[in-house]
Amino acid sequence: MASTLMRPIFRILGMFALLFLLGSTMHAQSERIRDFHSDIHLLDDGTLVVKETITVFSTGNQIRHGIYREFPTRYKDRLGNNYVVGFHLSGALRDEQPEPSRVEDYSNGKRIYLGDKNIFVPTGEHTYELSYTTNRQLGFFKDHDELFWNVTGNGWGFPIDHASATVSLPFAIAQSEVSLDGFTGPQGSYEKNLRSTAQPDGQFKFEALRPLRAKEGLSIVLSWKKGLIAPPTTRETLDYFFTDNRDALVMVAGLLLLLIYYANRVVRGRPRSSSRRDHAVIRATRESFARGDAVSHPHGIRQQSFRRGDSGYGRARLLENKTAGGFLHVIPNQIR
Repeated sequence: MASTLMRPIFRILGMFALLFLLGSTMHAQSERIRDFHSDIHLLDDGTLVVKETITVFSTGNQIRHGIYREFPTRYKDRLGNNYVVGFHLSGALRDEQPEPSRVEDYSNGKRIYLGDKNIFVPTGEHTYELSYTTNRQLGFFKDHDELFWNVTGNGWGFPIDHASATVSLPFAIAQSEVSLDGFTGPQGSYEKNLRSTAQPDGQFKFEALRPLRAKEGLSIVLSWKKGLIAPPTTRETLDYFFTDNRDALVMVAGLLLLLIYYANRVVRGRPRSSSRRDHAVIRATRESFARGDAVSHPHGIRQQSFRRGDSGYGRARLLENKTAGGFLHVIPNQIR
């Protein structure tokens, strides 16, 4: 009797166990990044040399011809000016063999394509490696300098089972003087579900303590005292600024030239103030008109003879603005 009652219970438990196994199998066989590891080397001049090793499982759904990696290069500084970091792809492999690759402009940076559009990636596990260099990634602050680095990026459309990074700093930066920090989760997250440790070989290791969901990532922070890595010189900073903001500066320069042009037109269009000599001639001419008869001219010019000191008689033409009723200029004729 008891055995008869227990049979339905065993059947139900068996069904749950089967569903669990099927779910685990489907989870393991779905497209994902099984491991994402980044080796980061900071050089004395501030350049970063990076090699990323990305192990994926492909079912032909999203990973059909290969994978792509998005890398931001265009930022805004605190004043709203453009700040563009350098990026150069130096190599790409799939399963330890050279892989076709290309870099295209995308959104606020670069998109690196790994794969051939004419070749399908076989179903299963594959390991991609991409190597690149980048500069202008360090932050030079008032009381310290730091490297803030997004290891995985936040653009992946599938989960990352495990994420980690190792960082090597120049010999000038002692391991004991380095502070470590980091973040996990979506962009802007302050979650700190990671482990960061200093290694006996002088490197620093970071590791996420949980799987990352789609659009989540691992970011790391290393900071040290100032003066161990030289910041860009004033000339280099100015060169970067003019290069990064060339289009905006050309536009501003064009507007300034246009304003100067119109301001010059306005100034040149105003009547010029007469000199003392011009005023003296005008007064003398007015007196001469009072002593003699003026000769009318069809274009509004009146002529009158008048005496100029001991030099005899001279001739002068007085241009009169009939509409405004004012004298504009006096042009003395040759003395005779």
